[in-house]
Amino acid sequence: NAGTYSGPWSCGLVVSVPHVRIVGGPGGVVVDCAGQGRRNLALQADNVSVTGISLVGGDPTQGENGGCLSIRGKDSTFSGPAVLRGCRSQSYGGAVESRGSGALLQDVTIEDGYAMSGGGGMYVVFSDLTLRRVTVRRCAASRHGGGSYMYWARMVAHDSLFEDNAAAAGRSGGFLLGVIGVHVEFYNTIFRRNLADKDGGAVYLWSDCSFKGHGLTFSSNSAGEHGGAINMVSDVTFSLTASLLKNNTCLGCR
Repeated sequence: NAGTYSGPWSCGLVVSVPHVRIVGGPGGVVVDCAGQGRRNLALQADNVSVTGISLVGGDPTQGENGGCLSIRGKDSTFSGPAVLRGCRSQSYGGAVESRGSGALLQDVTIEDGYAMSGGGGMYVVFSDLTLRRVTVRRCAASRHGGGSYMYWARMVAHDSLFEDNAAAAGRSGGFLLGVIGVHVEFYNTIFRRNLADKDGGAVYLWSDCSFKGHGLTFSSNSAGEHGGAINMVSDVTFSLTASLLKNNTCLGCR
């Protein structure tokens, strides 16, 4: 039924059975875990579908990744309209962890997430993640990747928006930190006002990575050292077509 659900019985939910479909009511369902010290939801089985449920305030206290949502099953879908808001992790993935999974996020807004280590919005590792019409905004990490931290993973994003994300320290991107083995494709997507304390205001690609973009806009991103919009280090395959870069700045550009 539509409404807001909170308290200990509504938080720390785990789906461990495959082929499950969960649908929120027509008026929208919100699961609010503020003050519970627990994650909102974990999808640990394959072929799980969740539609129309917003997750708020998840903050696991045991160092778990993914404050709002953890996806570890293959071929799982989390779709909206839905908002993941104000979730935190003392480790990685303030809002979302996608680990060892093949997952789809669709019509979802991720906002105000925070991670102590990396990926204030998302932590994607050993995973294949697709984004469709996803907004990631106002997410932050104390170290790397304000919007997303990726490691040995693949991401494809369509018609999405990444704005006002920040990485407080470390060699990272305000939106995306591409560590070894990351392969990303972005289509018709906007990167706006992302901030990195060091390198790569919007995107940082380290080693053994590939980046393909078409129809992208990078505007008003900034870095404290190098790469106001994009910073690449070594062994990076890069392609960008039909795209616009404007008003991106870096203090130590050379």
